Amino acid sequence: MMTQDYIINLRYSLIKYLQQYKKEYPNSYLKLQLQPEVLKNIIFDITETGSYKMALPNSLWKIIDFDEFSWNNVDVEWMDFKGSKNVQLNPQLVYGKSLYHTKLANVKLIGSLDNVIVIYTDFTDSIGAKLNPQTIYGKNLTKTKLSGVKIIGSFDNTKIGYTDFTDSKNAQINPQNIYKKSMYFTILNGVRILGPLDGVYIYGADFTDSIGVKLNPQTIFGKDLSYTKLSGVEVISNFTDANTAFADFTGSYSSIITEEDITITNQKIKVKNK
Repeated sequence: MMTQDYIINLRYSLIKYLQQYKKEYPNSYLKLQLQPEVLKNIIFDITETGSYKMALPNSLWKIIDFDEFSWNNVDVEWMDFKGSKNVQLNPQLVYGKSLYHTKLANVKLIGSLDNVIVIYTDFTDSIGAKLNPQTIYGKNLTKTKLSGVKIIGSFDNTKIGYTDFTDSKNAQINPQNIYKKSMYFTILNGVRILGPLDGVYIYGADFTDSIGVKLNPQTIFGKDLSYTKLSGVEVISNFTDANTAFADFTGSYSSIITEEDITITNQKIKVKNK
């Protein structure tokens, strides 16, 4: 069994070696000829909970080729994998089943996301992510970036807010069924909207390139369109008493909107011929 002093000495030697390697081969990755468990004890600290926490600076651990390396019981919260090599994560086996605040670029996901924390998770440029909103921890997608993720379930009673659906796959949402009917500051790019927005809180929502959106300013929550982006949205009623502060209507359209409504909104709305 390696003593703590021995581990610290090995880590110091490894850091010096990685620094020199990076200097000589700035665009290369290094495959270390160490047994995986030995490497794990060198590059991670073992915490009081028994989990592993990265002990090397980002600039150095990211030049290691992690082919055949196990990330089991590693605390990956707040880690940014962009630029890493051959990282494969099983979300079921990372510490706490938590990807909280994790940036997964370049990571291949090899297990399910069932009961996994994905709040603030950024899936951009990851590989193999399939997500069922019904089975993730807490049904919570707050501030999650879902680029490249294949959606395989409904969003019923799912929390979304500051969620970014850009470049996600197969996302279909009934706004009536999401948690508290709230999609504040959610980017709905590519999402098919399956139900009405009646009573839905859409403050700051971005509907650009979403599908099937019909908006009645009189029936949304609080008549509040503040900070929304409504490109592609069909407006189906007037704006009387509606709050349109900082709303962007560029690219939206209507067949019933009046000149008075256009004056109220002071925005660009394409009027279709009746």
